[in-house]
Order: sequence, then C-alpha cells, then structure tokens
Amino acid sequence: MKKLIFVLCLMSNLAFASNKIYIDENELDRRDCYYHIHTGGNIWIETKMIMMNPTGLYTYDRHIVKEGNISEYERKWKCPYCHQYWKVGQSCQNKDCPSKYK
Repeated sequence: MKKLIFVLCLMSNLAFASNKIYIDENELDRRDCYYHIHTGGNIWIETKMIMMNPTGLYTYDRHIVKEGNISEYERKWKCPYCHQYWKVGQSCQNKDCPSKYK
C-alpha cells in the first residue's frame, strides 16, 4: 500500500512538472498583482507566479488565469494609450484615457 501511494504521488508530481510554460522575458509585463505574458497580436495572458531555472523564466499552466470554469486562458488586450489590460472584446474602460478604443 505504501508503494502505491508513493507511486501515485510521484506520478502527480511528474504531471505538474510537464505543464511548465517557458516565457521570453521580453514578452513579460508586470502590472498590479499579475505578470502579463504577451502571446502575440496584442493578446496577453496573466499569471501570479513566475519561476526561474537554468533554462529561463517559466510558469505552470495551473497558475495562468482561466476563463471561469473552463480550461481556456483568459485573454486580454493592452490599451496602447493607457497601457491597462482589458478582456478581449471589452473596450477600454479608463475614463482618463484618450483611446479611440472605447
């Protein structure tokens, strides 16, 4: 029984280890309590935790903000004027922003 528990714990640790997402530090922005990771085309995803190893910066899939209860990442866009993040499909909500994306 102890061997079975050990094997199950080891397997769960290996499963989490395989969910590392490596990040180019040039595609990383720190705002508020989150790290924003640029995925291309002004689309950003958020994580609260960034780690580093000899290979580079990374986060785990489980630390990336998800859309509700589904497994898709919550995608945001960055306003080019006020540099705040908004959910894709939502216009800039900053009252003081001169953005044309309202």
